[in-house]
Amino acid sequence: MEFLSTLLAGVQAWYDERSPLVVAMSFSLLLVAALVAWVIQRHLKKEFSRRLEAGGIPEYRSTLLKLGLRLVFPITTLLAVVAGRLVLQQFGYSTPVLDLLAKLLIALAVIRTIVYALRVGIVQGPMLKAWEQVISSSIWIFVALHLLGLLEPLMQALDSLAINFGETRISSLLVIKVIVLSALYVLVALWVAGLADKRLRLSRHLDPSMKVALSKITKVLLLTVAILAALTEAGLDLAALTVFGGALGVGLGFGLQKIVSNFISGFILLGDRSIKPGDVISVGDQYGWVRELRARYIVVRNRDGVETLIPNENLVTTDVINWSY
Repeated sequence: MEFLSTLLAGVQAWYDERSPLVVAMSFSLLLVAALVAWVIQRHLKKEFSRRLEAGGIPEYRSTLLKLGLRLVFPITTLLAVVAGRLVLQQFGYSTPVLDLLAKLLIALAVIRTIVYALRVGIVQGPMLKAWEQVISSSIWIFVALHLLGLLEPLMQALDSLAINFGETRISSLLVIKVIVLSALYVLVALWVAGLADKRLRLSRHLDPSMKVALSKITKVLLLTVAILAALTEAGLDLAALTVFGGALGVGLGFGLQKIVSNFISGFILLGDRSIKPGDVISVGDQYGWVRELRARYIVVRNRDGVETLIPNENLVTTDVINWSY
């Protein structure tokens, strides 16, 4: 309630300091500019989809066009806001509302560019594409609250909602910090891991199994560092996680035993190089070519084109015939 009272008082004071006519004109201009930008973006999106279905667009041009589609709305709206700001200034009106809107639109364009660049560097997938919009919007809301001067009151209100577990204090602000920072750091870690994986695949001095092993080790290390850095940056005492670590150890011993066994077996296979992509193997009644080595299983394709997922633990604990060894 205290935060809402502060917010309403700040909005009222902000409105009283400005001319109602200028405020109304500014928001009217923003509404028209946003509508025009939405129409332009929709038209360009249809045109781009048509050209993409027709084919013939190089990958780098497709990437640039997708980035352009993400920037059409903020850039077009920004141009209209800047034009309206110049017109109002010519008539002697102050434009604090349009100045603030210009900053918000510039921030939106920059954030969308950075987040899209990070996503392009990671393996493509529908999950990452869906989370791109969520991450961009969350960062922009944070920046908007900071520019509006509402971030500090909001943080104080969230920090007041806390629960104490002994000497450990967990507040709503701490939970939000952990979630946001973990998402950002994990995204950066996946981006760096994707770049490292591409460089390893181009190496001529490493065999396929060593490339896969180094790629997986790099990814696991980067994700671990990202999570620990996010927890530390959020202000969470890592010593307080000892109880959780003990519970996790018990869970690994009972419920996740097979998963951990398959994960470790995968690194054993990569380390001894007994099986690598392209080998022809027989495991039980399964016979075929090894297509991929994954963290939990390998992919084997038989002569009919059927792909079978074989857990890594089976390859370590049972008899395997490697016809290519």
